[in-house]
Amino acid sequence: MLMLTRTCLLLLLFILVIGCRQHIVETGEIKSLTLSSYKQGSVAETAVINDASTIAKLISQVNDARQEPAVFTKEYEISVTYPQRNLTILVRHHFFKIDGVPYRANEDIGERLALLMKK
Repeated sequence: MLMLTRTCLLLLLFILVIGCRQHIVETGEIKSLTLSSYKQGSVAETAVINDASTIAKLISQVNDARQEPAVFTKEYEISVTYPQRNLTILVRHHFFKIDGVPYRANEDIGERLALLMKK
């Protein structure tokens, strides 16, 4: 009986740890996003996003991603501006890197950035 109780408690603890994923990018105090597209290693175009709902949708896409090994050259760069610091996200299609850690998004973030830059 004691073994069954311990097993159940460990299983519950494991489920809680897995379910409480930390956000990759904190959304609370973002002031703006600066988007840059790159062609042949140089900045081709830049846009600034200040709209809160657009920022929330894009950051939600980032936060839904999973870590996955990837090597790529950036097509886009997102500079996230917080009151006290900046964060840079390097993007190519579904893949992006933050502080050297690669992730794979469920949707093509590069495609969304291309649409935002056309506005």
